[in-house]
Amino acid sequence: MGVSTQSVGVSRKFEFDELPPTFNKLVRNRWVGSNAKKRWMILLREQLGTDPLPDPCHIKITWRVMHAQDDDNRLARFKVIGDALKRAGLIVDDKSTHLTLEVHEVMAHHLKDQGFTMEVT
Repeated sequence: MGVSTQSVGVSRKFEFDELPPTFNKLVRNRWVGSNAKKRWMILLREQLGTDPLPDPCHIKITWRVMHAQDDDNRLARFKVIGDALKRAGLIVDDKSTHLTLEVHEVMAHHLKDQGFTMEVT
């Protein structure tokens, strides 16, 4: 998995070259969800470090996908990331008192271009 990191003012920006599983995949198979949360917790801890993010924090996600998602699926895809951030001790909680979320989507033209950008302030 390729990841790049850059600091932009007081925010930190991370580029991931793959996507977490969709919420539908998580619902259909609980093992997918359990393994995905563990895997993303490790990946996020490796990329963000072990220092907790600001509390409260704002996270802006831009999914790069080949197929358009509706609004609720765009938000639901963050579930694995939010749970992994909490499990890794990077955020206190993924409740709205500790985290605000902004989610966008852009179209990727090729499978290899899929992934997401996460900006944390």
